[in-house]
Amino acid sequence: MAEHLIGLMLGAEDDWPTAFDALLRRARLSIHEGGGTHTFKTERVTVEPFSLRAKPEHHIVIDRAAWWYNVPREWLKKVALMDDVYLLNNPFTFQAMEKHTAYCAMIRLGLNIPETWMLPHKVGPTNERWQKTSERSVWINAKPKGPAPKGYDACGCYDSKRNRFYRNDGDGSKGEGLMAYDIESNTWSHLKPTGTAPPAASTNAAFYEYDARLDVVVAIHFKGKTPGIFVYDPKTNSWADPLPFPADGPKFQYAANTCYDRELNAYFCHVAGDSRDNGVMWVYRYKK
Repeated sequence: MAEHLIGLMLGAEDDWPTAFDALLRRARLSIHEGGGTHTFKTERVTVEPFSLRAKPEHHIVIDRAAWWYNVPREWLKKVALMDDVYLLNNPFTFQAMEKHTAYCAMIRLGLNIPETWMLPHKVGPTNERWQKTSERSVWINAKPKGPAPKGYDACGCYDSKRNRFYRNDGDGSKGEGLMAYDIESNTWSHLKPTGTAPPAASTNAAFYEYDARLDVVVAIHFKGKTPGIFVYDPKTNSWADPLPFPADGPKFQYAANTCYDRELNAYFCHVAGDSRDNGVMWVYRYKK
């Protein structure tokens, strides 16, 4: 027997989904087709972070959410493009400006797209109708313990082995150095590692990635007085000696959009200015 889950994408409505649930229960649908029996149940679709590679349980989604529910609308496109979920009443066109839709298409084509999530907005749309449902799924200030990091636009990455985030100095960070946020204990702490630490850098000037294979953080600093590769070892809480770019190596006049491919163990850095077609792709591998 196969059970098919019908997702109900709702706005501020409570009347028709309640009626739909009741009708489906009373109908007790049991369809015999192709040598099997097919039954159905419903579930309300919630607003929450989602990975572009997450596999939904839904086979069909009935969409009643209005246009100002941004994240649910993007989730609908993802499950249609990636997972062949049937959207009963949701025609849409490919919208290139919404990057995650393009990412879905590229993942489906087999391109090496890094792990990508979409998160709900911290502050919802400025629409009074949003307020009717905003309390059902909201961002909550975790009020972490420990010293709160200063500044903004800092580089960081997630350590999957220790379940914590690293954050280095960004703009206006007051020279705090590398910090860690431990998810389980909900605590920020100053790591104060030994060795030569990288300079402060915003996300326009550096890229940080946790390499689970080697259990290190690789920081690529593209701009500033000391561009190069900085490697942090969580096991010893230390920075290794920096690896400067060679004299004939890359020159980064602009920010580099960077991603790390775990299968190829390579960093891809695309350097280009806004509205320019003279971009350059650099590839870097830290240890085979």
